[in-house]
Amino acid sequence: MQCMTKSDRFQPHQHERLQKSASTLRHLTPRGITGRPGYRPRQIPPNQACRASNLPVTLPTAIEPLVSSKLLQGSVTLALLAGIDAAWSGDWSRIGVISKSTEQFLQSALTALGGWHLLMGMCAYIIASQNGRPELPATAKALAVGTLPVLELILEIQTEDLGQ
Repeated sequence: MQCMTKSDRFQPHQHERLQKSASTLRHLTPRGITGRPGYRPRQIPPNQACRASNLPVTLPTAIEPLVSSKLLQGSVTLALLAGIDAAWSGDWSRIGVISKSTEQFLQSALTALGGWHLLMGMCAYIIASQNGRPELPATAKALAVGTLPVLELILEIQTEDLGQ
């Protein structure tokens, strides 16, 4: 979290306009995108080192609904399963949907992606265990989807820590 310097501060009329636009957008957030009824962006108390700043600090409200979107996470998992099927079944190249070179490329790309998912699974396990959360669901979700559940876990923990 960065502090604002005196030259970065908004003038009072800019701050009011920013607050007005933020409150307007908050009410326009579609309920279905967030996946949670009654979702409202959370305010984070200003950082102790940034006391001179009068601007409120909030979570990146554009990222939080996307990261925790079950539709997006399900789509990522479905795309990975389709890629695995295309790369190793041989059916897709046999009927002419993809070429043999594309199949080989998918095999190497998905092998690297599998390593990334293993790394994200380990990260999710460590983050969950250090913060008193159940490790198995966090790890399984990170192994299936990748980076999104890890970011979701970090945002949830950060929000809870700042709310206390």
